[in-house]
Amino acid sequence: MGNLLKLALSFSRAGRVAETSAGTLFVLLNGTWVTPPVSEGTLPGNRRVGRDGGRTGREAVVTLDDLRTV
Repeated sequence: MGNLLKLALSFSRAGRVAETSAGTLFVLLNGTWVTPPVSEGTLPGNRRVGRDGGRTGREAVVTLDDLRTV
């Protein structure tokens, strides 16, 4: 399997993906980089969307099904 990266996922109370054990989660969905919003229980880290004027993507709810399509 080569250099497989293994991270634990944290979930919100609603069962949606919040972040990883290593930091902020960014997922390429439909051509746009998205990261779960702080309202999902994520930590407001340095790489969050908005701190760079939105160049890295946008905040959006991320589900486990979204990760299965990546």
